[in-house]
Amino acid sequence: MKTPHKIALGCLIAVGLGIATLVVAAWKGVSFVGNLFSNASFTTGPPSSPPSIPDGYQVEGNVVYYTSNQNLFGNWVSNRKQLEGVDVKTFTTLDSYLRAKDATHVYYEGVAIPGADPITFRVSDTRYSGDASRTYYDGKVVEGAKGQDATTHLEGLDGSKPRDKNHVYSNGFIIKGADPASFELIGSGRVARDKNDYYLILTEVEGSPMVPLNVDLPSFKLLISSELITTGGEDPWNTFDEQMWAHDKLHYYVGEKAFPIADPASFTVLPFGYAKDSKQAYFLGNVIADADPATFEVVSPDHEKNWATSFARYAKDAKRVYYHEKVLDGADAASFQRENERVFKDRSRRYQQGIARDDL
Repeated sequence: MKTPHKIALGCLIAVGLGIATLVVAAWKGVSFVGNLFSNASFTTGPPSSPPSIPDGYQVEGNVVYYTSNQNLFGNWVSNRKQLEGVDVKTFTTLDSYLRAKDATHVYYEGVAIPGADPITFRVSDTRYSGDASRTYYDGKVVEGAKGQDATTHLEGLDGSKPRDKNHVYSNGFIIKGADPASFELIGSGRVARDKNDYYLILTEVEGSPMVPLNVDLPSFKLLISSELITTGGEDPWNTFDEQMWAHDKLHYYVGEKAFPIADPASFTVLPFGYAKDSKQAYFLGNVIADADPATFEVVSPDHEKNWATSFARYAKDAKRVYYHEKVLDGADAASFQRENERVFKDRSRRYQQGIARDDL
């Protein structure tokens, strides 16, 4: 059996080791932050105070600097670095603050672009630029693009999706198969079309490319107005990813995904993300198991109301009530109806957001 003083000694040693571990971790954290801002200078003051050194390039004697200002926690952080190997005598800026060149290099944000030719390098009024052999996006090579096209023909398309005589571009990528002559944006620009296909940005993440959907163009039909084809919005139910926005003779589309239709000839779009054909019923990307399409209907007499004020996606057939694609257990289909924007009821209970509530 251990004596009390040995137990106490063991506890002290354990506490000491724990404190030592915390000290080491704290020191590493301080070192990391120190390294992160080793080239940064802080200016105190309100966020609206202008930085002492503006963004961009500064030539001081035989040295060229690149400064990038950022506001953090109410203080301006000026990250400033010296350009290496620059020829000050031939150095010149090419736009407001991002791109520059000298006799042997082209620079983007103060870093030399590998292989870029300063003699033939040209910039556009977009994030794209090019030399005789390559096209660049934010200083990175656009794979598959010929530089001469970009330097002589690159133009903006409604402020985004630039194109040249051979390609249409999206976030530094060539949009595969896109036809520059007929390419046009729809709505806010997440969806586009040309004479051959429709195109879609896969996700809302910055830098995602636009890809072809491979739709059946003769039968393709938009189901919502172009204004609702957006990358987001304050209304959670009117976003592009929360409703069927198009269909053709084989698929219907929800956001970036295509889902098969059992009987395209009878396919009917219903409010609030529902649809049906002669064989089955659908809710967004799901088939509603065992639903009777002949008697299937959405339970809401006010389909034009903004979805954000409803929070209710109910449907029913002759035997069952559904909340989204799931059966609402215990609900009576014959008497199920809407009571108000949030509450639905049958002959014995009330329901809110798919849950039976005895307190309503």
